[in-house]
Amino acid sequence: NMTNGVAAGFTPVGDATTAFTGNFDGLGHTITNLTINSSSDYVGLFGSASLATIRNVGLVGGSVTGSNSLHVAPLAGKVWTNAARRSSELTISNTYASGVTVSGSGTGLLTTGGLIGQSNANVFNSWATGSVTNTETAVGSMGTAGGLVGQLQYATVSNSWASGTVTGPKDVGGLAGDNYGVISNSYATGAVVGTGTWDGDASTQPNKAGGLVGYNGIVNAGTSIGVITNSYATGTVSASDTTNSYRGGLVGQMVSGAATGNFYSSTNNPTLASGYGYVRTADVTDYQGTALSNANLATKANFNSATAANGNVNPSWTFSNTAWRFDSSGSTNSGYPYLGDAVSAITISLADTNRYYGNSNPTLPTPSTSGTWGTGDSLASVA
Repeated sequence: NMTNGVAAGFTPVGDATTAFTGNFDGLGHTITNLTINSSSDYVGLFGSASLATIRNVGLVGGSVTGSNSLHVAPLAGKVWTNAARRSSELTISNTYASGVTVSGSGTGLLTTGGLIGQSNANVFNSWATGSVTNTETAVGSMGTAGGLVGQLQYATVSNSWASGTVTGPKDVGGLAGDNYGVISNSYATGAVVGTGTWDGDASTQPNKAGGLVGYNGIVNAGTSIGVITNSYATGTVSASDTTNSYRGGLVGQMVSGAATGNFYSSTNNPTLASGYGYVRTADVTDYQGTALSNANLATKANFNSATAANGNVNPSWTFSNTAWRFDSSGSTNSGYPYLGDAVSAITISLADTNRYYGNSNPTLPTPSTSGTWGTGDSLASVA
């Protein structure tokens, strides 16, 4: 099959008619050099996924291209679930796209993302490093691009990050183009480039470019939609139309929600006056975003104690093996905070043994053939 004279490559699993509805566990395996070139509405390894779970899989290299598609991304074009499942499970977890180039074009394109195009399902412990480009050209278009997720709807992204360059004409963010949900304990380090122009027509929208999020919240939605906590961005933020665009080290435009404990790089964005390009102050009163130099971003104390650099306010970030980590040598993530692996507690059951598994000095009333291995425990207790 060909799309615009180029081989179509892999056919996405799930489409506009029949979405993928199962449970996919990649068991830690990777898919190398996935290539998709499609004009389908939903483009990705999973084009459209509904009430599904996808976990423990990585995509390495390759390219994903959508022409006149709606949602384009390497792992999934669109992921959809319901409120009950969203509140009780991690739909997308332990997934990544390393060096996968993502691009979308045409008049019908809505979102492009480094991992997921549009998601109203939770995303946890996931990351993406490839470049993301949206060249949607229709007047009044959405034109959304995000380093990890193009558009987040009523869901949560946590313990996740992106590092690829993100380019687009409307809502462009290093982590998410649009955030209508919650982002916590996450970061973006890639450059953000806004390519749109605006003539002032009220029926269209100016370019919104942010180091972390392009457009945050929904007008008149209150404080619960568009929340950002304990996150940071270091990428440069630029726009072609410097007069009619909103640019912020963290968020391009914020119209609802709240933001606390967040930081952005003043070194990489010396001309930006704030972490927020525009804030709808009638609806948003809490929008904290502290500018730190790159040297101060590489100083642990600025994240877990009150210092002069952070305005003498303790952000109270948690550093541990399963949350934020810090490499004082500077060899990991340029010395900036990075995220550890999140491991859930598991139970190990063995037959015909009275060995204990758990804390190094377990206290059990009687010998047992099973024990609980909790987060942070070691195997030092194996007899």
